[in-house]
Amino acid sequence: MYTEHINIFAKEITELRNVTTIFPMKKVVLFLLITALLLPSHHAGAAGVAGEKCKAAGIQKLYKKKSFTCIKLGKKLYWDNGVAIEGKSNTQKAIPANCTIQNFATRYISESGIQNADGQVMFSADITNTSNSQVATQVKVYVEWYDSVGISFKKILLIPRIYPGQKIDFGSADTFQNGGGRNKSFPDEPMRINLRSSCKSIALDSKELINGKFPILSGIAPVTVQDFSDEDYIQFGVSASLIITNIFEKDMVISNEVNPESNRKVNIYGIFKDKFGNILGGYTEYVRGDLQTLEKGETTRLELSLLEFSNPDSEFVDRVATFTYTIIID
Repeated sequence: MYTEHINIFAKEITELRNVTTIFPMKKVVLFLLITALLLPSHHAGAAGVAGEKCKAAGIQKLYKKKSFTCIKLGKKLYWDNGVAIEGKSNTQKAIPANCTIQNFATRYISESGIQNADGQVMFSADITNTSNSQVATQVKVYVEWYDSVGISFKKILLIPRIYPGQKIDFGSADTFQNGGGRNKSFPDEPMRINLRSSCKSIALDSKELINGKFPILSGIAPVTVQDFSDEDYIQFGVSASLIITNIFEKDMVISNEVNPESNRKVNIYGIFKDKFGNILGGYTEYVRGDLQTLEKGETTRLELSLLEFSNPDSEFVDRVATFTYTIIID
């Protein structure tokens, strides 16, 4: 390309020699200077597009923070010297952490066997952090029951953290009492339930990762229903059989006995499904205790008691088949 530029320039000089008798010398010199400035340099043509040919006048290419334009001189196409692009960067911006709730659903369960209660209402949902690099922390899910007047019952579900791109299935079950008034333990049956969430955003610390993965446990466990009824009391227990491997850098404790004095805490979230994959309800539990300690790297089968029912005709008891869970150590 550089040789072609020289040949074109030499041809222009030859032609100008033949017309010096027609044009004054000052105009000839001026024409030579303009021609030299218009001719693109070898450096611009090569560096501008990293060796790409200029195929059509007017097209542009970005290369090394410059915008190069293809220009036509005579019958030839050349890249110009390029224009610097200021204030633009290809660096991907960090998206703040978020906690978006989706797929909210409720299910009412008759519970005539529970003293002072007329039934239970279960709900299920999922919450996702779509950030590319930020961790959602101090996640709060506000559960609000509404009657004809306004909020009749509320509680907060906590999630310690949701890692970038992670989705957590969760839910809860609460008992209601028709005509019970605004009782904290047995509120009125809700006309509707509303969920909202809040969270904070922090950068992901690579030290949190274990073998390059987020320190969470998740899986699908089969569910069993056991009948604990006797002559005076009807009770069914719903439990899940979890095969757990402790991937954490510390002992993990999952216990059915709550010990408020313990510093060890396991957060369990999940949803119940039938054999066809239909979601029946959700689950959230915070377990503190000092039983069933699982050391680092150890694997065990854990029978985890999840729910209790006193109605043998409950559709939930008849249909529940699996428990999809996520465990977060706090």
